[in-house]
This record gives sequence, C-alpha cells and structure tokens, in this order.
Amino acid sequence: LMEELSAFDRLGLVTYDTRVKTEFPLMKMDEQGKEKVESILKNIRAGSATNLSGGLLAGIQEVQKPTRKDQGQPNPVRSVLMLTDGLANAGVTSTSGIVDMMKGLLQPDVSVFTFGYGSDHNADMLRELSEVGSGVYYFVQNVDGVSLAFADCLGGLLSVVAQNIKLECFAKNGCKIRSIKTRKTTNTIVPEAH
Repeated sequence: LMEELSAFDRLGLVTYDTRVKTEFPLMKMDEQGKEKVESILKNIRAGSATNLSGGLLAGIQEVQKPTRKDQGQPNPVRSVLMLTDGLANAGVTSTSGIVDMMKGLLQPDVSVFTFGYGSDHNADMLRELSEVGSGVYYFVQNVDGVSLAFADCLGGLLSVVAQNIKLECFAKNGCKIRSIKTRKTTNTIVPEAH
C-alpha cells in the first residue's frame, strides 16, 4: 500500500483487538513518513478479541480530524480501509449497532472500504458497512489476494476525478423514466403538465 502512495498522500494506522490503539496518526507518505511507518509496523503483533466497532470509530475519527496548519488542506479523497480476520466480539458487536454508530459519525466526503480475511469474518456486516460508507467490501481468501484487493481499492481512490456528484435526468418528447437502478438515494420530481 505504501509503495503506491506519494508525498501528497497521508496514511494513519489504528490497530484493534480488545483495546484500540492509534499506532500513528495521519502523516505524509514522503520518504521520512514511509521509513517511520516501516519501523512501527515491525512491532505490531496479533492480539486477543476483535473490537471492530472501536477500531472503525477510531479510524473514522482520525481521518476526519482537522488538518494542522503545517499539513495544508485535507486531501480531497479521504477513506478508511478496515481490515479484519475475525468476528466482532468486543465493543459494539451487532451489525445494526455499528451501522448506526457509523451513520451518526461519518462525514459525507469520507468513504469506508472493508477487507475480510479468511473465512472467519462476518461478510454481511462488512458488506453493509462498506455500502453505508460508499465504499466496497473485499473478500480476501488468501495471502495472494491481499495485493489484488489493495490494488483495486487504491487504484479507484487514486483515480477519483470527482466526488459527491448529483445527476439529473430529464425525459423528453413524452417519454417517462419509470425506474433508476442504483443503491444510491434518488429523488423523483414529477413536473406539472402544462
């Protein structure tokens, strides 16, 4: 992941087991930042339970923090990549509870992508979290799938041209739009006939 990030990108890391810990806050991925991250990653070890809600909450809070003056403007694309290999069994554990928590906290310009490793995770929960977070759920079956999932996710994030676009469709010449196939919110306005 770091190899694809430039000095204009920022990365932070939150780990979670029973406890939630911000290993490092958002920092620029210039040469110094990447070296610092490498040294921190060497000391991370697997823990006990899976406080998925706590980790997600901390990640969202980190990416939504106002940037310091020396860091310039926040990046136009801000995302949380949540990785898990287990079931939520600490903190808030129900899908509806985590989704409600996320809805109350997530800013409209922040997306959430979820990655489920192996067979011992709740795919339905991760899929729902990514949908609410305007992201994508990735099932990573084995080690070979890790780089493919990250490449797909990061490729989409780095190639974003626009966000929060509103599309208006108008029917002409007596035609009617009967339905729109999308998971996104739609508003239908029926004009008055003259």
